[in-house]
Amino acid sequence: MSHPHGASFENIDQQGPSSVESITADTSPHMALVIKSETSRHVAQENQNQTYKCETCKKPTRSEYLEIYRAALEGNWDRAKRVVEEYPEAIQDSITETRDVLHIAFASKHTSFVKEMVRFLTDEDLERINVNGDTALCFAAKLGTVKIAKEMVKKNNRLPMIRSSEERTPLHIAAKLGSRDMTSYLCDVTLFEGLSPDERIEILMATITNDMYDIALKILEKDVTLGTKKDKKTIAALCELAKKPFVIGGKSRLSLWERCFNFG
Repeated sequence: MSHPHGASFENIDQQGPSSVESITADTSPHMALVIKSETSRHVAQENQNQTYKCETCKKPTRSEYLEIYRAALEGNWDRAKRVVEEYPEAIQDSITETRDVLHIAFASKHTSFVKEMVRFLTDEDLERINVNGDTALCFAAKLGTVKIAKEMVKKNNRLPMIRSSEERTPLHIAAKLGSRDMTSYLCDVTLFEGLSPDERIEILMATITNDMYDIALKILEKDVTLGTKKDKKTIAALCELAKKPFVIGGKSRLSLWERCFNFG
C-alpha cells in the first residue's frame, strides 16, 4: 500500500497500522522532497543564527540534524551514531515541527535503529509525550510495531500503563485499531488490575468487534464478570458476541465461553 503523495507525519496519529506501512516514503521522490522541505524549514528556524557548532549550547548544527533525520528514515544507525554520541539530547529534539528522531524511526519501522537509540534514553525520556499527547509506546501501538514496543517496555515497564491524550492505554489503542499482534503482546505486559472497569469492558468489546476472540478469552479469564457488563453504549460483551455465533466453535471452546460468562 503506497502512502498518498503530500502526506506527512502529522496525520499518522489518526491512522491505523495498515495506513502507515509506507510512511518512510523515501521511495517516493515527491514525498522525499516534502520531507526535506519540512525538515529544512523547521531546522532553519531553530538554528537561524547558528552557522557553526555551538560549543556553549552543545546543539547539533543544521546539517547534523539533517544527517540524523536521514539516518532515521533509512534505519542507518552507523550514520547517526557519531552525532548522537556527541549530542545525546538530539534524539529528543523535534526535527520536524511535530516529530523527534524517535518517532521518525518508529514510523519508518527500523527496529535495529530504535534498539540502538533506546540505549541512549532514560526511563523518563520514554515517558515523555509528544505534541499529540502520546508517549512513544502509544505511538508504537498505533503503528503496530511489536518489536519496537518490546524494546521500549524492556527498558521501562511502566510504559503500558501510561495513557494517551485520549486517556487510553497502549493496549486500548491497539485493540481499537484491531492490531492483533500488538494487542496480544500488550495484553501480556499491561497491569490488568490497574485498568478501570470501563477500560476493561471497552478493551474486551474492541477485541470482539475486531474478531480477536483468543485475546477476548484471555481478557475474560482475567475478569470473568466482564462478559455481562455493559460498555458506555450499554452493549454487553455477550450481545456483541451473539452477532458472531460462528466463533463459538466446538464443545471445548463452548465450555470455556460458558465458564467466562458464568453460564455453566
